[in-house]
Amino acid sequence: MKPAIQFSANRRRVHGLTLIEVLVTIAIVAFGLLGLAGLLAKSTVMAGTLYMRSTVTERIYSFADRMRLNMKGVNAGDYNNLTAPPDPAPDCRGLPSPCNIALMDYIQWSQELKQSLPGGKGTIIKTASTSPDVYTITVTWINPRLPEGQQDQQYKLDTKP
Repeated sequence: MKPAIQFSANRRRVHGLTLIEVLVTIAIVAFGLLGLAGLLAKSTVMAGTLYMRSTVTERIYSFADRMRLNMKGVNAGDYNNLTAPPDPAPDCRGLPSPCNIALMDYIQWSQELKQSLPGGKGTIIKTASTSPDVYTITVTWINPRLPEGQQDQQYKLDTKP
């Protein structure tokens, strides 16, 4: 008989302990879920940033390929120091005298950058006194997903056409 009495006495002392354990467990799970929500938000921002960077990389290599396809224009210096498309852009379909293939490539490329990236701009600068010629293709854009002060992004590629 004595063991039965001890069991009922222990049961009365432990009566509220399971409620405290459940509350602690809920608190731990809640903090874990908040951490996961923060991680999901950060990964969403990074996914958008990586998408923009991959777009920039594709656009830069696209222009480098355009230069390689027009070696006559590269050798003539048509790609030297392209920093801003003319405003208004000339109609280069018939390639009149102010136009050349390099300018037409640059105008189309600049329009692609504006359409695919917020604040997208590109420049092509010939590096002085290098042999063979090295061109620095630079793309700048604004990443609105990043915190203030870190939104201006830039990517550069040095290429030898």
